[in-house]
Formats: sequence, C-alpha cells, structure tokens
Amino acid sequence: MANNNFEVIYRVRNTSKTSKYASLPGANLAAAKFLLKHEHDSSAQVSITGPGHSYQQYSSIDSLELSDKQSASLYKTKFPAKAEAVVNRLEYRGVLEFVLSYQDLLQIQHSMDFSWRDALSQIKAVYLILDLSDGNQYVGAAIGSGGLWQRWLSYTSNGHGGNKLLVERLVRNPDAFINYQFTVLQAFEINTPDTHVLEAESLVKRKLGSRSFGLNSN
Repeated sequence: MANNNFEVIYRVRNTSKTSKYASLPGANLAAAKFLLKHEHDSSAQVSITGPGHSYQQYSSIDSLELSDKQSASLYKTKFPAKAEAVVNRLEYRGVLEFVLSYQDLLQIQHSMDFSWRDALSQIKAVYLILDLSDGNQYVGAAIGSGGLWQRWLSYTSNGHGGNKLLVERLVRNPDAFINYQFTVLQAFEINTPDTHVLEAESLVKRKLGSRSFGLNSN
C-alpha cells in the first residue's frame, strides 16, 4: 500500500531550535492547514509536504506534535494563548444549542476546556452533518460507549467517520470535510437502548429525505 502520509516540519527561524518531524494522514491535511493559520508571525515556519501536495505557513504556534499509535493516526496541537482564546469563545450552552463548523469541532477537541467533552461523551444522539458547499445532509446516530463525543472524533480523524457516501465524497474531493457543519437533532441519556436511538435516526432520515436526496446510503 502506498504511503499517503504527509511530512510535517516545524522550525523556529533564526534560532537553533530543533525541528519537529511527524506524519499526518492525508485526510487531515486541510484540518492541519486550518489549525496552523490561527496565528501568524515571522518567528516560526511550518511545512507540510506529501503526495501531490505542498504547503508552507508561518505561524506563532509554539509546537506541533503528531504521531501514529496502534495504526491509528492521531495528532495533538499545542495552541498559543491567543488561539486558545478563540477556542474559549465556543462556550458549551447545551446539547441542542449549538451549530459547529468542522473547524469549531477541531478547536473544541484540542482545547483544554473539557466541558464539551464531558457533556457530549455522556449522551447518545441523532445528529446532522450538513455540507455547506452544496446543501447535502447526512443523518447519523451516536450509540457507542463514548457517546456523541467519540462518534464525532471519527470525523476529525479520517474525514468520513466510516460512512459510505462520505467516503466516496472524500475520494472525489480530499478536502470535502472542511465544509461540514455539525449539530444535534435529538439527544438521549447514555443508557438509552441503541434500538431506540436507531429508530429515531431512521425517522429523521425519512423526514429529511436524506436517503433519496442526501448522503445516507441506508
């Protein structure tokens, strides 16, 4: 299998600070670009190169750490204070009280404020992903032990969450996920039977017509 990972190089210009090297899954290239663009100055340079792609950006982010663990590519970013302030503006107000862009979701997942993680990991849910580029909708259900939080982590880790039509969309456009918007339609206690959540998901698919006109394949 071809290596589709991207090499990430971080260095502070005009200093002897050691560069950091790591690999980044191709599906997260656009996500990395977004994270690196939060702040700009002339003190640091980040380069991302990979199959058919090359990206370079000056940034004041103090460190970038990426690693592979048990064949699952993960990444962590240490935000500078100003970028963290941007994250903190996304205050959690309730499970039905928000609409998150893909960029918002990335910020929340990498923030040191755990209010979102604590809340979303304790519920099952029927959720909606809207592609802002064309209006297509995907209705999903979060029924795993990690709740909605764990389910949404899969979208920022690979860009498609294992959903058939989202995978196909990503093949056609590797940066498609950057246009996704996330929201919760129905929330359930974490001990709710999975069958109940899946029945609710099926009803919402019928209401929105997402099987015939959206991104649901079943």
